[in-house]
Amino acid sequence: MATLTSHIAHIISSFYHTLLELHAIPDFCISRKKNKKTGKVYLYKQESTRNGRKQTKIKAAEEADYLSLYEKRQKLKARLRELKAQYKTLSFKDRGAAALIAHCKSIGVHVFGSSVLPSISLSMFTMASIARFTRSEMIEVLDSDYMLLAESKGISGPALIFRHALRNALIPIITVLAPLIVDLMTGSLVVEKIFAIPGVGSLLVTAIQSNDYNVVIGLSFIYSAMYIGIMLVVDLLYGIIDPRIRLAKGDD
Repeated sequence: MATLTSHIAHIISSFYHTLLELHAIPDFCISRKKNKKTGKVYLYKQESTRNGRKQTKIKAAEEADYLSLYEKRQKLKARLRELKAQYKTLSFKDRGAAALIAHCKSIGVHVFGSSVLPSISLSMFTMASIARFTRSEMIEVLDSDYMLLAESKGISGPALIFRHALRNALIPIITVLAPLIVDLMTGSLVVEKIFAIPGVGSLLVTAIQSNDYNVVIGLSFIYSAMYIGIMLVVDLLYGIIDPRIRLAKGDD
C-alpha cells in the first residue's frame, strides 16, 4: 500500500510540476509557408488573442528559439497526456489519500519555498515601524507614576513589563498597526514586480490600465471592507486591553 501511495503521489507531483512548466511557455503554434516566387520556406507564429487568431512572421534569427520552445511545449503536453493515462488506470479507492498528500506537498513546497524573500521584504518596514513606536511608548510609560507605584509594591521583571507597562502602551501601537496590517494583506506592487508574483497590487494596476472597471470596483470594495473590518477589531481590542474604555452599563 505504501508503494502504491508513493507511486500515485509521484504521478500527481510530476503532473503538477509539468503543468507549471507548460504555463511558463507562451501558447502558440508554428506553421510553415513556402514563397512561390523565391521557393523559400518561412515560419509563422499563430497566437490566440481577444480578436481571434493572430499570425506573425518569425524573424530568421529567432526561428531556432521559437522551434525549441514549440518542441518543448509539445513534449510537455505529451508528458501530461501520459501522466493522465497512468492516473486513469488506477482505481478510485487508491487515489484519494495519496492525491491529497501529493497535492499538499507540491503546493506547500512551491508556495512556502518561494514566499520567504517576499515576506521578509514586506514585513521589514512594518516591523521597524512598530519596534520604533513601541520603544517610544514604553519609555513614556515606564516614566509614569503608576509604574513607580507598581515597583514600590514589589512587582518586577516580566510581570511589571508585560502586565503593566506593555498593556498600557498597546493602545497607540494597535492604532498604528491597523493600517499597516491592511497594507500587508493587500500586498505591494513593487515587491510583486521584483519577485514576479501575480498579486492583488499588480492585478489592480493592470485593471486600471486596461479600463477593467469591474475588477477595479471589486478590489476597491475588498480594500475598504478589509480596512473597516480591521478598524472594528481594533475598537474591540481597546476595551479588552484597557477596561477604562469599556462602555459602563447604566452610567447615563
